[in-house]
Amino acid sequence: CGAIAHKGASREGKWKKLFKEYEQAYPELAALYKQYMSGELPDLKNDTDLFEFSKPAATRGTSAALLNKLVYVAADGGGHGRVGILVRDRLLFQLR
Repeated sequence: CGAIAHKGASREGKWKKLFKEYEQAYPELAALYKQYMSGELPDLKNDTDLFEFSKPAATRGTSAALLNKLVYVAADGGGHGRVGILVRDRLLFQLR
């Protein structure tokens, strides 16, 4: 058990050193990584833009619009990863 613990501690130390270098080179991406890894979710309940619509629409239309807004929030507005929303077999929103 001691050898395994030592190996794990060594790898963790290497990871921390590597991440510190990454953080210095790419501060914005490192901050985004820390945010994602923290497990904290955005405060959607108090996001007024999320529930604003330009005009009245059918329920399926407003739910599609809301889903598309949520995709943008989930991807942090930066398009990290490949995310899309399909409604009625049509791609309504895609981030690459």
